[in-house]
Amino acid sequence: MILVSPSTQQTLLPHSSCVVLASWQVSVSFERRSGALNIRYVLPASGLCLPLLPKVDASARADGLWKNTCAELFVAVAGTKAYREFNFSAGGDWAAYDFVDYRTPAPDLAQVVAPKISCGFVEDGCYIDVQIDAKDLPDSDSAQFGASVVLESEYGNLSYWAAFHPCAKPDFHHRDGFVLTLI
Repeated sequence: MILVSPSTQQTLLPHSSCVVLASWQVSVSFERRSGALNIRYVLPASGLCLPLLPKVDASARADGLWKNTCAELFVAVAGTKAYREFNFSAGGDWAAYDFVDYRTPAPDLAQVVAPKISCGFVEDGCYIDVQIDAKDLPDSDSAQFGASVVLESEYGNLSYWAAFHPCAKPDFHHRDGFVLTLI
């Protein structure tokens, strides 16, 4: 387990099977505030294929965000098999899925409040800020998180980033990758 303090940046690492630019760095930070979990993903600004900045109108729920650059969050309660997956696009679209066990979808699609998503640029990078309503997360001190990012290079190659990669192939759903605990 990796204990993550509020606003501390946690470095995400590329999977060993991925070819990435040496200059690329990816990180995530968390902060609980006012009934919500705020997350900031920091991505490299150069060499990426990014969707357009968020739309002026409301973001939309969309499937398949992982096929391009997107940020992801997996959350579960220790000792249980069920977990929830969130996907966030720099374009403002999002998705949420519930699973009863490893890659076994729950019978009903997750009903969650649309997260607030914004993005912009910082020195040598860009960010995706996400605010998730606390009611859409486990109300437990034993919550385990898996933060991850899929990056699409300007040439269309995908790379997979996480705090820990437990498998020979990239697999963000593997529970051994849910290594972050918020303190």
